[in-house]
Amino acid sequence: MNTKPEKPEEIRVWLAAACNSAYEGLLVGALKVQEYFEHESADVDRPLAANLARYHAKHYMLTRRRFNAPYLIAQPPNNGIEIRQDWCSVKVLKGRDGNAPTASSSLRSQRFYRQALQPRLRGIDWAKVWERADWRTFIRNSFHLNLILCWETDFDYNISRMQLMCPRESGKYGEGVKVFWKVDIPHPVQGLIGLESVDEAHELEDLAVYFEDASEQGDDD
Repeated sequence: MNTKPEKPEEIRVWLAAACNSAYEGLLVGALKVQEYFEHESADVDRPLAANLARYHAKHYMLTRRRFNAPYLIAQPPNNGIEIRQDWCSVKVLKGRDGNAPTASSSLRSQRFYRQALQPRLRGIDWAKVWERADWRTFIRNSFHLNLILCWETDFDYNISRMQLMCPRESGKYGEGVKVFWKVDIPHPVQGLIGLESVDEAHELEDLAVYFEDASEQGDDD
């Protein structure tokens, strides 16, 4: 695109190839998890399952990525998945009940959630930007955007939901994660669907905090 997309649904469409690749990879990863625990005749161990799913998802994404794809796949440790496309970084994280995990205690993780890679632009009071969640002011005056592609599973470890979220702050345990917006990502075979726009007259409801397991926290998210 010649101009930076500003609306959440425009950003979702702009990142469609990357999001679809991650979605497809996680569908494969979830299937591998089911096969593994069925072979072991054991109940699904959630921390191990998340790690297995990420491992197979990343392998799928790396081996299926076209040479001319608009995105790159970073290599964070411990099977973490991170996508980069132009001025945008996307972490693929395990969520639950429509909520994203909080940041870890590391400075790098906290800065990612706070969108801290921004210049001190004249005329922008960043403290007030966070207070009122002024998305239009933020996106038009930022040069780098951090996003979370949040995936969820049901009891049988089928992928049940995928959301693209724009964080603005991660609270401590029990305080919740604040976001500018979040939109659903359709199943890869269903194509694009219409999504609600951000209501700039109202601050969006904060997301609740949760910890899926220890392996989902830290720089290897």
